[in-house]
Amino acid sequence: MFRLAGTLTLVLLCAGIIDSQTPKPPLFVVIFSLGPNWDADKPADQQRGFREHSANLQRLRTGQSAVLGGRYSDKGMVIIQAADEAAARGMFSGDEMVRAGVFRMELYPFAPFYTGCIN
Repeated sequence: MFRLAGTLTLVLLCAGIIDSQTPKPPLFVVIFSLGPNWDADKPADQQRGFREHSANLQRLRTGQSAVLGGRYSDKGMVIIQAADEAAARGMFSGDEMVRAGVFRMELYPFAPFYTGCIN
């Protein structure tokens, strides 16, 4: 029941039928690029720390901190909600792929000027 209500609310928000007055946490974009310890002879799922990295992203999705994610070129991007930049960085402080230099991570405040819907 709650999932249906949430889906309906999202559809109505996307259609512009209702407007959310609830303040939302700030958004940040996190960009992952290949680091100096990326092993070009191995696919992504065999890189050091891949399981832990994937588990962290899953945790962020389950906790609804991750708003959107995807890959482009040889980079990955995640848009997250967090109270502030320190909290956003904290979400990835234990990321084994970043700590091991397999990925480089950049984090920037994200201020959308178009709030359309992605299906």
